Amino acid sequence: MTIRCVLLDFGGTLDCPGVHWSTRFADAFLACGLQVDRPSLDRAFFESDRRLAALPQIARLDLLAHVRAQSRFILEELRLDPSRAAAIAWAFLESTSTHLARSRSALKHHASRFRFGLVSNFSPNLGLILRDAGLADLFSAVVVSSLAGHSKPELAIFERALRDLDGNASEAAMVGDSLRADIAPAKRLGLATVWVRGDESRDDGECAAADYVVKDVAEALAALAVVP
Repeated sequence: MTIRCVLLDFGGTLDCPGVHWSTRFADAFLACGLQVDRPSLDRAFFESDRRLAALPQIARLDLLAHVRAQSRFILEELRLDPSRAAAIAWAFLESTSTHLARSRSALKHHASRFRFGLVSNFSPNLGLILRDAGLADLFSAVVVSSLAGHSKPELAIFERALRDLDGNASEAAMVGDSLRADIAPAKRLGLATVWVRGDESRDDGECAAADYVVKDVAEALAALAVVP
């Protein structure tokens, strides 16, 4: 099997090596001296996603503004001081630019071999975030749940990305950090699967669905590049 198309996730994959955003917020809260039990923080995180989606200006938010707004919503849901949002956002994003740069370098290195598509459960501002990170031109297809009408793990969102790439499942791979949302559905469609392993405690999928287990995007693409 020759891999010609590679689909990638964004959050937890391109922007960091396998760590769920809720875990990164938990770490950011701790870094700012705020101790919150994880179930409460997770509930606040998922509610903040709903509130973000309803923002009229969501499509115009860059990554910093996005994370600051989400930090504020999480604090409000937890009945904590929303003025701490800026500090939490900076703690959340402390290493993000470094990871995005590493992912960009890996994609550029393999751009002559693969066509890349992005498949993400994210808000409509993902295109802006990709442009700011210098990643937009590296993707021939970008399918975002908030715009596509489908979300992972629905098979339709992966099928849409493959159509946009003029690719087929037998010559494609999926790289993502979620066994349930990225790896299992891609495996059902017949794609090769590469799991960016990191935040296992937040995932309820089956490890057996992953053909390859790696630490980051660079290692994922290197593994796929030598598939016969």
